[in-house]
Amino acid sequence: MRTLSEVFGESDGQFTDDDVWIAKCAEEGWTVLTKDRESLLTVHRAQIEELGVKTFILPRAYLSGAQQIERIVENKFRIAQKAAKRGGPALWLVRPKRLEAA
Repeated sequence: MRTLSEVFGESDGQFTDDDVWIAKCAEEGWTVLTKDRESLLTVHRAQIEELGVKTFILPRAYLSGAQQIERIVENKFRIAQKAAKRGGPALWLVRPKRLEAA
């Protein structure tokens, strides 16, 4: 797992435009795990689909850290299976105990 700060630097990572990091993920073949639902499903959906980026979204921005971790852990095998499949894109919402196509 990599954070924006690790990839783009501590100060730049926080202000990296979505289209830049999405392109970097596509270039590197990285899978995205985020909670930025509105932007990714509206403004950047076409870019994600065009570049074939596999993206997993925690759809409730108000979830506590513990709730976010719980969602990820209870779906870790589902996420791994979807991420390992050839081709893309794949946009998934990470729900309690299931993934939902976005």
